[in-house]
Parts: sequence; structure tokens; C-alpha cells
Amino acid sequence: MPRRSPTTTPNAQDELERLRELILGNAAPERIQKELDRLRARLDDQGIRAEEISRALPAAIRRSTARDEQLSQALGQTIEGALDASVRRNPKPIAEAIFPIIGPAIRKAIANAIRGMVQGINQTLEHSLTPRGLRWRWESWRTGVPFAQIVLLKSLVYRVEQVFLIHRETSLLLHHVAADDVRLGHPEAVPAMVSVIQDFVGDSFSEAGGLQQFEVGEVSVLTEHGPEAYLAVVVRGIPPASHLRERMNRALERVHLEFGAQLGNFQGDSDPFADTETHLESCLVEEKRSQKPNWVSASMLILALLLFSIWLTVVLVRDFQMKRRWNGFLDHLGTEPGITVVESGRRNGNFFVHGLKDPFAADPQALAGQHLLRPQNIQWQWEAYHALTPTLVERRAAALLEAPDEVRLQVLEQGLLQVEGRANHAWIRRLDLQAPLIPGIRKVNRTALQDTDAMALEQAAQDLESYTWMFPPQASAFADLSSDAQNRWLEGMERLHRAAVRMGLSMEGQVRIDRQANESESLATERWQNLLAALPANLRRNSAWDPVFLTEGSPSLQFRLAWPNRHSQD
Repeated sequence: MPRRSPTTTPNAQDELERLRELILGNAAPERIQKELDRLRARLDDQGIRAEEISRALPAAIRRSTARDEQLSQALGQTIEGALDASVRRNPKPIAEAIFPIIGPAIRKAIANAIRGMVQGINQTLEHSLTPRGLRWRWESWRTGVPFAQIVLLKSLVYRVEQVFLIHRETSLLLHHVAADDVRLGHPEAVPAMVSVIQDFVGDSFSEAGGLQQFEVGEVSVLTEHGPEAYLAVVVRGIPPASHLRERMNRALERVHLEFGAQLGNFQGDSDPFADTETHLESCLVEEKRSQKPNWVSASMLILALLLFSIWLTVVLVRDFQMKRRWNGFLDHLGTEPGITVVESGRRNGNFFVHGLKDPFAADPQALAGQHLLRPQNIQWQWEAYHALTPTLVERRAAALLEAPDEVRLQVLEQGLLQVEGRANHAWIRRLDLQAPLIPGIRKVNRTALQDTDAMALEQAAQDLESYTWMFPPQASAFADLSSDAQNRWLEGMERLHRAAVRMGLSMEGQVRIDRQANESESLATERWQNLLAALPANLRRNSAWDPVFLTEGSPSLQFRLAWPNRHSQD
């Protein structure tokens, strides 16, 4: 069927004209065109449009927020991005803006933490030194449970540890609060568990009102139901049911009163129910056992503290005195010649001293005893060395040389050993040989040292030289002497012999013959042999008697002391 082209009938033309008159009135076409241009320019001007939108935007935002949350959700990501960029660019304005909020929040958190810590310390101290506290400590050690938790469990009548607000229809968790020191597992799983238990009880027993209470280990779970939601509280101990359920009912009523709309339109979003925390926290209550004052425990505590204070005072005083004695001992060692302390201190509770010590220095252990220290409690480690202090050089020389009592040794400057007194010839020879080898001695001055053997030898020689044995002419036998004179002569020979032996000397004799009287050397020899026969056997055996013949003088036999180059050993 062919289509008909559209045509304008007379009636339609009249209606169009009539409509134009109604809209435009009797205005002239020029005026109409001017108005249209003004409207077009207004729509094209960005400034005018922005001004009009800014006046209408606040009211539009308020209406949209009151109606639903679509605008908040739409602007959330944009606001977060803008805030993030602002903080990265300049965090100071944001910090200054939130300072009035952050400061009080931090102070409140710190105050709560300190309050809880002080409360825990008070409880621990209160039960530490009592018989009951000791039993609790034993139980804590035996079971591995912290002592503070044992105190809490033993001193509580009951305590609400957790509160759950659960949507009744969906069994989803709306909000959850817990005590500060409670370990949280998985709170989201609790509503499902409670719902399953309630369904099981309802299907099995057909009881109206549902499940009111059940126990899990050491805790009990109490439930209180409302029209749209119910509370489940976890309680440790045995609470008074009426008192706690009254609190639960009041909290549940306030939740339904303030959040009834959100409960009725709940679609799985639990964020709106964060404001119910105040009502739920009103159910976190506890009750402790009243503790009667135990004067015996208080007295024991005071006595224990007093004894501890006395013990601590004694320990501190003893430690102070010990350190003072130790420091005085170290100062003394520092001034003692021949001792050099390299390292000292305290290790594993005992004192120790490491350093250098001359063998002839003072005994450090004896010095420690002078300072009231126990030498056996000190670890000693000394390395030997030779100190050049004059006092120690004198001690070293006296010990090595074994000086007689009548000898005085003195070390002067530049290592000069001054020797004074009286000593035998053997010790003087030892002094000459060994003294220069002693560390610290360079020279020896013994001009003031007297040789007692040399003095005795000189005196004996002087005594013997006063005796002359006379022989008659042409006779080998000498004239008889009195026994007294002969004994004195023999004693003198003994003294002379002993002194000569000590000094390593030999003796010579002189025999005079008279040539004018035709006395021969053979006669002198006979006279000499007669003299030797009169001497004791030890003198004949241990002495070298070499006669020297002289031709002048009277026919006599005379002796003199000779100092030949040969010496016998001491």
C-alpha cells in the first residue's frame, strides 16, 4: 500500500499559529530574536553558569545526602585522591588541621595504657608476697600461664570479655567490642556458631524464646534477643544473671531505638553500626572479690621490704668499701718501686691485676692484705723484669752477693755501688767478680771496705818477724828456746798460715850464713831442715817453703812474708 506524503491541513495550520501566539504573544519578531540571542549567550558563558551552579550546589548536596549515599560514594575516590595529593605536596596544613583531634586522642591512649599498666602492677604487688600469691606463682610456673592472668582469674567473680551485636535475620556481625587485654581470634565466626547452635536447639527442643546461655570451656555465652538484632556476650566466671541481662536489655533497646531504620534496611553493610560501640561497651562489666585486709600478709610484706632494704644497704656499703679499698690498693701499687700495673679491674665477680714485677719488689699479696683485701680472691699475673730503682738494686746486690752483716751496700747515682764495712778476702774477691754483672750496677767503690784476712795476715807477719832463731857457729842445731816462746812462735805460724791460705798466698823463709866463719850452704840447708822439723805437719804439707840464702849477718834463721805471683785456691 503506497505511503502518503505528509501534508499540512488547514486545521493544523491554524492550530500552529494559535500556539505561536500563546508562546510569543504579540511581541515583534525583532524582540523575540534578541531574547533568544541573550539566552544563547547566557548558556555559552562559563562564568555565568559556574556562578549559578555554585548557588545551587550546597542545597543539591544536602538533598542528595539526605536521600541516599550515592553522592558520598561518587565523591569518595575523588576526595581521597585530592587529600593524598595535598598531603604529598604540603603536609603541614593537614597536620595543623587534625592537630586538635590527634593530640587528645594520643593523650587518651597513653593515659589508658599507663592506667592499665599501673593497675596490673598494683595487682601483682598486692599478691606477690602473700601465701596466696606464692601459691598462685607456683600455679603460674606449673601451668605456664602468666602470673598476671592467674591473679585476674583468681580475683574475679565474673567479667564480660566480649560483646557481639548480630543481625537476627542474616546472622551477620554488625559490631563487636572486647576488653583491652583479651586476645581476639576470629570475631566474624562467632555469629555463625551462635546461629548454628540456636537452630539446633530450636529444631531439637522446639522451645520458645530460643537459646539463652551456653558454655564453651571456661567461658559462658549469654544471648539477649530483640526484634531485628540480638546481643551475645562472652562471660568469664559466674555473673548475676538478672543484673547482666538488665544491662544487655538496655543496650539492645537503645540500639533498636537509634538504629531501627538501618536494622530494617540492612543489606550487609555494617559500617553504620560502628556508632553502637558506646552502647555495647556498657555491657563490658566485671566484679572482683572483696579482699579483706590481711594484717599478717601486710606485716610480712613490710618485714620482707625492710629486710630487703637492709640487705641492699649492706651490699651497697660493702661494694662501696670494697671499691674504695681496691682503688687505694692500686694507688699503693702505683707508688711501689719495681711494680708496674698494666691492666686491672673486675671480671666474673673477682678482681684481677696484670703487670710487671721485679723479683725483689714488695709482695703485692702482702700489700693487698694491708688494704683489707683477700689475696686469694684476686687473680695475679706478673711478668718478671729488672727495675733500676736504687732501692731495688741494693736489695738485688745484697741477695746475690750475700753480703756479711758488717758490710753496708749503697747504690748512688749512675749505678755506683758504695761498699763499706768489714769482710773476708774471699767475699771481697767475689764482690769484684760478680758486682759488675748485677743489673743496675756499673762501678764498685770499696775504698771504705776493710779486708779482715789481710789485716790478720799483716798482724801475724808482724808478730813472727819479732822472733829470731840463733845457731851456734858451725852448728846446724839451733839454740834451745823456752817452751813458752816456742809455743807463741808456733801459734803465730798457724795464724800466718791460715791467713795466707785464705788470701791465696805462699810464704818464704830466709836463712842467713856467715861466710867469714866458713859456713857453707849445706850447713844452711841442715839448719833449714831442722826448722821444718819443728813446724807442725800441716804447715810442712800445705806450704811452699823455699829458702833464700843470705851471706851477711849472724848465723841465724829468720822468716819474712813474701808475696809471690802464684796463689793457692781458696
